[in-house]
Amino acid sequence: MEFASYLAGERWSDRPRCTHPLLAQLARLVNDGVDDEHRAQLVPLIPDVVGLNPPGVQAELRIVVRAALAALPVANQERQNALAYGLAMLDPLLDQLPPAEAAAYRGRINEEYAAVPAARRWGAERARRSQLDEKTLRDKSFPVLIQTSVRGLAEACVDDCQERMIALLRDCIAATRAASPSAAGPPDDAHRHSDVPTRLDPVRTQ
Repeated sequence: MEFASYLAGERWSDRPRCTHPLLAQLARLVNDGVDDEHRAQLVPLIPDVVGLNPPGVQAELRIVVRAALAALPVANQERQNALAYGLAMLDPLLDQLPPAEAAAYRGRINEEYAAVPAARRWGAERARRSQLDEKTLRDKSFPVLIQTSVRGLAEACVDDCQERMIALLRDCIAATRAASPSAAGPPDDAHRHSDVPTRLDPVRTQ
């Protein structure tokens, strides 16, 4: 993210104002979670995050839900519980997305829940006892969900955890750019990249 700040003409920082804070957090965590060989794949993505800071809860939801969905199938039980709780808490906010998009996200979440029923029950029960307003969710819970998701991917018992982290970052960049008012490209391209990501089946280590 320091190079993104440099390209944007900002002060050298890993938290550039030109990039959405959640996207910048995701990029930092992915960068820290991959080895040098995989880190080289992140270099071409640096220009893509410059100027990518759309306002509002919709952009935040697209990043956070994508991260949680990527990690939920492969994270350990403790992190699955935390992710299921976070997804349950943010569910009402999905109504702020276009109806078709909100329905697609809920469908994908339910699909992943089917594979982790214990985490779903734990998260739902915890959410019923919690009272967090939208500001608290966005300011505090969303960054925690990003961190939990990336760490869950980084420590997952699958052969392709680093590839999954990089794929997640690319997906979130594309979705954020497509939904940004300043994004280039025709509306059809924006709609395609803002679609809910497809499920990746785990390739587990022996």
